[in-house]
Parts: sequence; C-alpha cells; structure tokens
Amino acid sequence: MLKPNFRITNKIINHIVDIAAARELILNASLLPRWELTLRKEAVAKMAHHSTSIEGNPLTLEQVKNLLAGKEIAAWEKDKREVTNNNRVPDLMKDFALWLNSNQAHELYPVLLSGISHYEFVRIHPFVDGNGRNIRICLMSLNEQHGAI
Repeated sequence: MLKPNFRITNKIINHIVDIAAARELILNASLLPRWELTLRKEAVAKMAHHSTSIEGNPLTLEQVKNLLAGKEIAAWEKDKREVTNNNRVPDLMKDFALWLNSNQAHELYPVLLSGISHYEFVRIHPFVDGNGRNIRICLMSLNEQHGAI
C-alpha cells in the first residue's frame, strides 16, 4: 500500500490553524440551506468548466452543468471525460485509493489529507492532461464527505 512521504512543520500547522479559523467563520455564517446547495453546485460546475477550458476543453458552462447533473450531451468522449473523470485507472491509482480509504488517511486533518492527496494524484499523473483539475474536483467531494467544506 502507498505510504506517502510527508513532514508536518510548524509553518504547515500555522496555516492549518488559519484555515480552520476561516472555515469556522464561514460555517457559522447564516445561509439558507437551499442557497448553499445551489451555490455549491454552481461553484463545482464553474470550477470544472474554467479549469478544463484553460487547457483547451471546448465544452460550455451549460454543457458542463448538464454533464455534472448526469445528463447526456453531444460532445467528444475525451472532452466529457475531462470534466467527469470517467476513466479506468492504473494499479497506482488503485493503490492510492486504498490508502485514501485507510485509517491512516482518515486520521489526518482534512486540509492535510487534501494536500497529500493532491500531491500523490499529480505525482501518479494518471491522465495525459487535466490531473490537477480532476483531483481538485475529487477533493471537493472528499472534503464534503469529511465535513471540511
């Protein structure tokens, strides 16, 4: 199984504390749940659209929203895969997924887990293009599951 090589420094801890404080401020701000869900979906769609369009993906924001909502669109499979990340992955990614679901990973502070996961995913580099944007979208989902967003 993967054993990420990382070191926690005082500087990292200080940044984590700052992030945690900012997170609490945001979490305690009043926002109607209906709006929060809408804003979250909009943010994911815009992030996916902008990060893929920077690297030449021709899909419009509306097409990206439809894809993320599970709707079929008329587009090249490669372009759709860049947004939805629907690809079979190599053994290194299976190993990464095992670690990501391990007790060791779940015991890490979510911000630290996100940083290590981002590094490992980009290091493995499973896609010809779009590794950074794919891991950022995955980490948003992971952080939601772990209550970090």
